[in-house]
Amino acid sequence: GVSAVLCGVFGLLLARNAAALRPPPRELAASGIPARLTVRDYRSAPGGFNVRTNSSSVQFQRVELDLDVSPAEGAPYRVSVREYLAGRAFVKLAPGAVVAGYVDRADPARIFIDWRAR
Repeated sequence: GVSAVLCGVFGLLLARNAAALRPPPRELAASGIPARLTVRDYRSAPGGFNVRTNSSSVQFQRVELDLDVSPAEGAPYRVSVREYLAGRAFVKLAPGAVVAGYVDRADPARIFIDWRAR
């Protein structure tokens, strides 16, 4: 009855949010194709969270990024991805900004953005 419907709705919401909070595909730094990523545009996306430690708190905001991808192998292309960014990463986020990343060989829309690269 009603409890089954509520459990189903709760399950769908949990599954959707679990996918949204999935960690970035860091393994692509070892297995992916290196790429230059140019930010065309960005905007806020639903979601965000805080991580608290004993001495500080870091806020993560979800953003949608429109990127021009220039892989080391293959033709350039455009893609939109959603990413959680800590406040310090926003310094690198502006239209025209170039960041390093890696592209999945099997799925070019799957990208790891290396915010720590210089």
